[in-house]
Amino acid sequence: MRERTEMRERKERGAGEHRVAQAGAARGRRVFWPAWAVVWLAAALAALAAGGWAGHTRASPWSGGAAVEGARQSPVEEVGECRRFAWMVPLAGPVEAAAEPVEAPVGSTSSPMEAEPAEAVRIAVIGDYGDASRAAADVAALVKSWQPDIVVTTGDNNYPSGAAETIDRNVGRFYSQFIAPYRGRHGPGGTVNRFFPTLGNHDWDAAQGVGRLPQPYLDYFTLPPGPGEERYYEVVWGPVHIFAVDSDYREPHGTTADSRQAQWLRQALARSTAAWKLVVMHEPPYSSGRHGSTPRLRWPFKAWGATAVLSGHDHTYERLVIDGFPYFVNGLGGQSRYRFREPLPGSQVRYNADSGAMLIEATPQRITFRFVTRRGETIDVYRIERPAEAFSPLRPTAVRRHRHRSRSACSVLTQHQGQEAARRHPTCAGVFQVEVGGVTVADVRIANAVEGQ
Repeated sequence: MRERTEMRERKERGAGEHRVAQAGAARGRRVFWPAWAVVWLAAALAALAAGGWAGHTRASPWSGGAAVEGARQSPVEEVGECRRFAWMVPLAGPVEAAAEPVEAPVGSTSSPMEAEPAEAVRIAVIGDYGDASRAAADVAALVKSWQPDIVVTTGDNNYPSGAAETIDRNVGRFYSQFIAPYRGRHGPGGTVNRFFPTLGNHDWDAAQGVGRLPQPYLDYFTLPPGPGEERYYEVVWGPVHIFAVDSDYREPHGTTADSRQAQWLRQALARSTAAWKLVVMHEPPYSSGRHGSTPRLRWPFKAWGATAVLSGHDHTYERLVIDGFPYFVNGLGGQSRYRFREPLPGSQVRYNADSGAMLIEATPQRITFRFVTRRGETIDVYRIERPAEAFSPLRPTAVRRHRHRSRSACSVLTQHQGQEAARRHPTCAGVFQVEVGGVTVADVRIANAVEGQ
């Protein structure tokens, strides 16, 4: 008990520092995102909606401030020491994307698709993994080999009953490098949090105390704040907006389509301007596995604007398309594997022969979902593309730097209380003010326009 109390106190002390670090820090391999993905588009851009453009700000841990996901740039001309850019901004309103399954025979060791762009966001998704087994260790090694930007889970992070005594062994032992602040025994942890779990029924089994909450889970992870009090939350990474939903019947805010939690999701999806909106939960709305479907979770995800739903609970991999909308069951993270029952209508791919994980790669134009076994076999590849007309050019007539201290290095700024980050980079990076037709419409962060080009 004293150990858990100390853990909570360390979490409270570190939470503020973590969130500030999350705003300004980035991973060593990819310190700066390409300029098309690291754009700050002010809400004033909405004034141009009549011309076909729209923007909405959303806090993003990789940008350090408000971000519009999906903007991409092309150089136009030099402006002082840096370049002027034409910005491609997503159009307002829903855009019908084209989904395309890609043939990937079971046992293939390479994807039949062309390679994804180097700047694509890489998201690893694991489910029902938290038992420290040999299979879980193999899946963790597979995930690390992908060098993902973030790791997302579909629940059941800590078998058998979500206890504080087992969570670091089941999670931190394999994924501490993605967790921040990390308070376990397996290394120093990350400098910015890149691990985003979802609650499962085994995590909830540790519910204790007033209100009966899954306290070991809530003490161990520091997740984005919001009305879900870290049980459900949202996070933006590049062009992807992730909505982690608590599907367990013990969730105080409910799990039906008219619940408080569902209304939060509906409103958050409506506000989002991300190219891709992924809803992640534990129990599957549709599944041909042993547990089967969970009808109370059949919320109108497509009508609300989601791109796909990812779940676990059944220890299988399955891709279903219901009314033109994709659902994935991804529960082969290392625990025991389940048999399938009679396939549901809409079930397109089913697999349960070995453990594995999903790799999602996303640019503003395309998102690709892959399921790969721990031995590197590609089982399924599915992609969704946005049509070119989903973007509209925004050509600035003036670009003015807000701050610039050196000709050899530009300041990397955050919008967190107007403070300047203590980081410098030998590329032309900073916050610029953009005008279109003499009207200031956006603050733009350029992070990879090298001086002198």
